[in-house]
Amino acid sequence: MIKHKEDKHEKHDTEVAQLLRGAKTKAERAEENANTQVRNLQTKLDDMSKRALEAEDVLKGEKHQRETDRIQFRAEADKNSGRVKENQMLRERFQRAIETITTSY
Repeated sequence: MIKHKEDKHEKHDTEVAQLLRGAKTKAERAEENANTQVRNLQTKLDDMSKRALEAEDVLKGEKHQRETDRIQFRAEADKNSGRVKENQMLRERFQRAIETITTSY
């Protein structure tokens, strides 16, 4: 009877040990999987951050180019506006000169 109880306890202890080993193995695999997922997410985050910075640089370049184009356009418009004013002044002077000449005769 005592031998039978000892055998039962030993069998029970063996089953408990097997269950504990199985649970430990399962927990270790779950931890490895979680660590792998963390590394994958970190890699993805790093990649997305890099792409965002590159896109930001492109946008800055485009903004700078638009600003440069706008400044050049305004400079050209001002230059053309200056020519228009200059031509208008010359016409007025020419008109006054004609009026002066015609009134003198």
